[in-house]
Amino acid sequence: MHAELDVTGLIVSNCPYLTYDFLSAPKGCLNDGFLDIIFGAASMTRWQMIQMFLQSETGGYVNFPSIHYFKAKEVMITGIPKAGCHSYLGYAAKQGLFDLDGEPFSADLPLHLCIHSERLRVCC
Repeated sequence: MHAELDVTGLIVSNCPYLTYDFLSAPKGCLNDGFLDIIFGAASMTRWQMIQMFLQSETGGYVNFPSIHYFKAKEVMITGIPKAGCHSYLGYAAKQGLFDLDGEPFSADLPLHLCIHSERLRVCC
């Protein structure tokens, strides 16, 4: 599947919880071989964003019409630079600013993410 989207926020995960109280990907599973991709439409209002955060503990926000959720083996994230637009760290428009496990991370775009099945065995 190929889609060009304008999004407010994007989460790519392979587990259900982003933090102990943020159920970001309710259908997420470490060993299903898929990435869970959740994003908000660019048309989301501030009120919808507040409602989303209020339901983040239960994962109920994924049922909002402005939230899209699907699974994929890989995802390519690209950006379209806007005139005069730079991230707050001053990176060039071809770079993106991401958050990896709570830490700021810059990367040249496009960013290609994929799942490697059974590369690491997790025993609980």
